[in-house]
Amino acid sequence: AEEAEQAELDKKYVEEHIVEIRSGTFSTTVEALPECLEVINKGANISVAITDKNPDIAALSRSLDGYNTTLDLSACTGLKEIPEKAFYLKGNIKAVTLPASVEKSGAKSFSRTSLETVEIPSGTKEIGDFAFAGTKIREAKIPAGVSSYGVGAFAENKSLQSITADESSSILKSDDGVLFTRDGLTLVAYPSGKQGGSYEIPATVVSIGTEAFAYNESLKSVTLPPALLRICGYAFKGCSSLSSLDVSGWDTSNVTGSYCMDGVFYGCSSLASLDLSGWDTSAVTGMSYMFYNCSSLASLDLSGWDTSN
Repeated sequence: AEEAEQAELDKKYVEEHIVEIRSGTFSTTVEALPECLEVINKGANISVAITDKNPDIAALSRSLDGYNTTLDLSACTGLKEIPEKAFYLKGNIKAVTLPASVEKSGAKSFSRTSLETVEIPSGTKEIGDFAFAGTKIREAKIPAGVSSYGVGAFAENKSLQSITADESSSILKSDDGVLFTRDGLTLVAYPSGKQGGSYEIPATVVSIGTEAFAYNESLKSVTLPPALLRICGYAFKGCSSLSSLDVSGWDTSNVTGSYCMDGVFYGCSSLASLDLSGWDTSAVTGMSYMFYNCSSLASLDLSGWDTSN
């Protein structure tokens, strides 16, 4: 009976607001959304404010297919989590306003959308792996309360020029738009859209995170720190202008695992030479796509590599 009553209210809303809906700017429930959209042509620009306190995000995402959407969820005060892949590959999502109640943006929740801006709520505790990867966001600000920051959360975003961690963060810090762990030991992310032909990684860094430099097409040279112990998978993926990278001094004797060397130089099409002859790879169990599309590399001396694992 309650569902029937809500359906009747939704129908009445659509009938009363048909002119407003046709304009492409309106407020509605997720349940009434499909009926609202029936009077709007696919491909139209729409601005939708959702009024449900805790909406069905999956149903919402499906309903918006085909419409260039500015989405306002600020009234959804019961919404605590944006689920994994909630809007994944939804290139039609242009902007979103999240409610203050959100504590988690799940893995790939907004990945491969067309988001240009996003304000992560101050109460957010977790940002999942690749949550905002491959978007058009120009600047990212990480709130102080985030206690879990996923791999590649803002990776592969060619518009991104800076990532700033709140000064009170217990796990992250930033320097000139580059993101590090609070202790300075790991370079987490160098924005894909950050301009500059060269970068010297701080001497305190011992680890470069997964997809840390991915798809930065401005960098021509990167200077590695002397105490570097680990370069994680796909760290320099798609750095097509990178032509100078001296990794001969990297001590790889303690590098282990199946993902740690995967795709490290993937798509580095300007790299003409790499000295890897001194690398100890005896403990490495995976090197997939390490040199994929390194089209300028004429030769490599890998004769000393132990690939038995």
